[in-house]
Amino acid sequence: FSSTFEKSIDAAKHGIQTFEQTKELAAEIGSTPEALKRLYGDSNQLAARVLSGRTLMAVSAEKVTSLASLAKTGDAEAILALRKQVAVHAALQAQMKGVQTEVARALGQFRIKTGALAMAEHERNALIDALGGLDANRDFANKLALISDPKQLNAIVRKSGLARSQDALFEAFVNGLLSGPATHAANFMGNGVVAIGSAAEKMTASMIGKVRNSLPEGFRPWEGDAIDTQEVVAHTFGMMEGVVDALRITPEGRKALRDAAGAAVQGNFDEAKQPPKHNSNEFGGAWESFATDMPVLDNAAFGTREADLQMHAITADRLGFDPKSVMGQLADGLGTLVRMPGRSLTTSDELFKTIHYRGELKAQAYRMARAEGLEGDELVKRISDLVEDPTPALSQQALKAAREGTFTSPLGKGGRLLQGAVQELPGLRYVVPFMRTPINIMKYVGTRTPVLNLMAANVRAEFKAGGARADAMAAKTAMGGMLYAVGAYLFAQGLITGGGEKRQSAEQLGGIQAYSIKVGDSYYAFNRTDPVGMFLGLSADIADIAGGADSA
Repeated sequence: FSSTFEKSIDAAKHGIQTFEQTKELAAEIGSTPEALKRLYGDSNQLAARVLSGRTLMAVSAEKVTSLASLAKTGDAEAILALRKQVAVHAALQAQMKGVQTEVARALGQFRIKTGALAMAEHERNALIDALGGLDANRDFANKLALISDPKQLNAIVRKSGLARSQDALFEAFVNGLLSGPATHAANFMGNGVVAIGSAAEKMTASMIGKVRNSLPEGFRPWEGDAIDTQEVVAHTFGMMEGVVDALRITPEGRKALRDAAGAAVQGNFDEAKQPPKHNSNEFGGAWESFATDMPVLDNAAFGTREADLQMHAITADRLGFDPKSVMGQLADGLGTLVRMPGRSLTTSDELFKTIHYRGELKAQAYRMARAEGLEGDELVKRISDLVEDPTPALSQQALKAAREGTFTSPLGKGGRLLQGAVQELPGLRYVVPFMRTPINIMKYVGTRTPVLNLMAANVRAEFKAGGARADAMAAKTAMGGMLYAVGAYLFAQGLITGGGEKRQSAEQLGGIQAYSIKVGDSYYAFNRTDPVGMFLGLSADIADIAGGADSA
């Protein structure tokens, strides 16, 4: 675009460009004429940049205003369209100032990859929440729609991408909470136990289906298909392949990571992002997640890039610095160090997401191929084809299993309302810094709590569906019941404690901690090893209350 303008300028003005036009563009994008001249020189290139920049900015500003008029009373889709254009408009200003922020990177926040699933309603809602919520975005759209002065609009768009100081403080606060080795060990252990548990639940569901179908008609709790034993085998092998897939790395991939690390050590953080980006096929999701500091599997399926949408606060771009300046490099370097605990947890989650995804994908591919009546080599080939190029329905089901297994499922309507309230009330997010994971853990435990889980509409729906779905829910209920029984037994033997110890004096406790397990003569807390810790703690509390009632 600039090259085209440069030829026109050369023909019409013989390379002469008025200072007033340069001055006007500089004011529009928040720069100075002197800075633009240093960047492009007093040449046709400067003239071309000025004309093309002003034209692009005018067209983009008009589009922002138009989309804002639609978004101020529109739905999530209209708001996302506006926020996408706002991101592009801000990126155009940054490029004109010489900041190497690609417009493609701005669009990447909202990109749906080719051939991927259509964005579901709950996915759009999750994006809107990450961008501040529906009401806040409608207010933002209303303000933009009322602006007629392009300079004023440019200034608001430019400032909207900047991090507030409290955002940077909160980012440091959250990562500080996640920095302890015990947190990472508990997260890894919890994810590992859930992965093993999912395989056990699949096997149990298969056994329930076999027993159910062996009963005479009229005595079966529900009718329908059952989970084949070979599907259980496919699920287990898929999970093992997921480990290999997440951790694989080629020689080219190792070189890309070394190049990225070398650039980061030298302070070139923008440059450090490029080798992993251009060599993403050379290593698995866990490596890619750590290198890029963002989830990978969700991006592949939906392109939502949750990490981008949350917009890391401690970066040169968010703090308004040129990434190539000393202050910009310091901001990027500090942000990289501050976010290291969160990056490590994201990497760990990516490993287990891949394990769950591959396991469920292979199991569902086997079920689909068998339903098509295939056997032998044709069955094997069909399964392989479905795993390599899954249908949207298969991908969605596998991703759902991956999210549930790592407690990263998008929040429902109630959870989003609660999250919005926490974000709106000053200081409350420091009291409740984490929302999605705890809520998902409670849902996981609640779904597996016998009798009480029938209060949930989704659990009743699974039983009502019958067949393999009802078998799977029965297996989850059975596994949860078993964990509660184990916890009650351990409490009765004095091997674990509940929350009742919190009400006792230090002398009464004699060194015993609440929600702890006895190993030898010492007690070790298990309340951070969720979800298993929650099962054990609840069973200990229930047994404690029941024992107290009996004593009374």
